Amino acid sequence: MPSPEPQLDISAIDFPSDKWTLKEVRKRLMAISDPSERNTTAKTVGADWLVLVDSENRLAQMAFDEARGRKVVEEYADERVSTRDGLSISYADLGFASGEQHARQLVRDFEAAAANQASSNSKGRRR
Repeated sequence: MPSPEPQLDISAIDFPSDKWTLKEVRKRLMAISDPSERNTTAKTVGADWLVLVDSENRLAQMAFDEARGRKVVEEYADERVSTRDGLSISYADLGFASGEQHARQLVRDFEAAAANQASSNSKGRRR
């Protein structure tokens, strides 16, 4: 019986966004003095947060798949570049990174962690 395909364990990866606490969110929101603007910003932050986490997860999955030997199709290659760029901007804006180069390194770090999972999974399998 063939062994099941290895899956990426997202919870084992340290993402830059993991460092963002509710305390940080609260500080940013309370810095806005106008209550109506604060409410609008709070809704935006929630939506932005979901996009940020989804983007990190998708890039990690792409790195894992590629390390497992799955070819990244061209349309996803374009998405990968734009997602990396978007995360780099977000990381700098949110204070996770000191600048563009640091932000890009943070992306490379979690992609490497995902790829390492794929390598670890394949070492344990026999053919």
